Amino acid sequence: MSESDALIHLRGGVVVPVGAYLAMLAVEAAGHTVCADGGDLIVEPGNGLAANILDALRTYKHDCVRLAQYVPDDSHLYQGAARRAS
Repeated sequence: MSESDALIHLRGGVVVPVGAYLAMLAVEAAGHTVCADGGDLIVEPGNGLAANILDALRTYKHDCVRLAQYVPDDSHLYQGAARRAS
């Protein structure tokens, strides 16, 4: 199985190609942040990102937008703590 065939399954049913996930990690590793503005990706700071990372963001734009908008349901982390506190 190649990287382009592999998928990442996130909580809440979000499924994206591994390439999109790795592109988003590469942005962070390069010291940048990325967020979604509607269907667009905004990278801060806007300059200095390597060409191969920009190419990956373009290739997987739709999935990278979904990752940037993704908010995991982490309520399970607090359920046990709330019971212990009572």
